[in-house]
Amino acid sequence: QPTDNELPYELLRRASTYSIRRYPATATVSVKYESRPEGYDLLGSYASGYNAQRSKLAPFAPSVIVVPRPPAKGDKQMWWPVEILNSGSTPPAALPEPSTTALSLGTADACVVAVKRFDSAATPQSAE
Repeated sequence: QPTDNELPYELLRRASTYSIRRYPATATVSVKYESRPEGYDLLGSYASGYNAQRSKLAPFAPSVIVVPRPPAKGDKQMWWPVEILNSGSTPPAALPEPSTTALSLGTADACVVAVKRFDSAATPQSAE
C-alpha cells in the first residue's frame, strides 16, 4: 500500500551511494510470507480496515523486509511501522487486533541502519 507517511529519522551520515539513519522505536504489524505481493496484500488489508475494530491505519514507510541469509534458516518476514513509541510516560494507543493469525502485532526498538539506494529490482546482487 503506497504511503506518503514516511517514518521520521535522524540522518547521521550521507554518502554518494548510501546513508546512515537513526529510526525511533515503533509499534509494528508483521507477517511471515513466501512472496512479497503476499506480504504486502496481508499488511495492506490490515491497514485498510481488515482488523478487529475495522479501523483504517496509515502505516509509515518504509516496509521492512527481513530475509535470512544462508546458511541461516527461517521465514521471510515483512513489517510495517504503524505508530511511533514515545520514550516519555505516554503509552502508545492500542492497535486493533488483526483479523487473521497470519499477522502479528509487536514493537521494534530504535535502531541505526544503512540505506542503499538502487534503481534495479531488489535482488541479492543489487543489494550488495
